[in-house]
Amino acid sequence: MKRAIMSLFPVLLMLVVFGLSIATEQSTVQKSMTDIKHKNTVKGTVKSIDLYNQTITISKRNQDFLLVVNDETKILMGKKSKTLSDIKVGQKTRVTYDEVDGNRIAKILSIRKPSSEN
Repeated sequence: MKRAIMSLFPVLLMLVVFGLSIATEQSTVQKSMTDIKHKNTVKGTVKSIDLYNQTITISKRNQDFLLVVNDETKILMGKKSKTLSDIKVGQKTRVTYDEVDGNRIAKILSIRKPSSEN
C-alpha cells in the first residue's frame, strides 16, 4: 500500500505543477485582455497638424493632446483609409493611443465625416 502511494506521489506532484502553470498562463492572458479594454482615448477637435514631424494636436475642453502618428497608425474616415494630409483643422476626431516613453502614439485615428458627405 505504501509502495502504491509512493509511486503515485510524483504523478500527483506533476499534476499540481502543471495546474499551477496553466493558472498562471490564464491570468497573464486575462491581464493582457484587460490592457486592451483600457486603451487611452481622446475625443476632440483637430487643432493643428504637423506633416513634417508626423504629429497632430487634438483639443478637448481647452486641453491640448499632442499625438505622434506613425506607419502603424490607422487613419479612418468612416470605413475609408486616409492619410495625415487628408485631415483638416477643425474636424472632429477620436484617437486611441498608447503612451510610450512619455509620448502619445496614435493607434487609431477616426475622423468624423463632414455633414455634407453624409
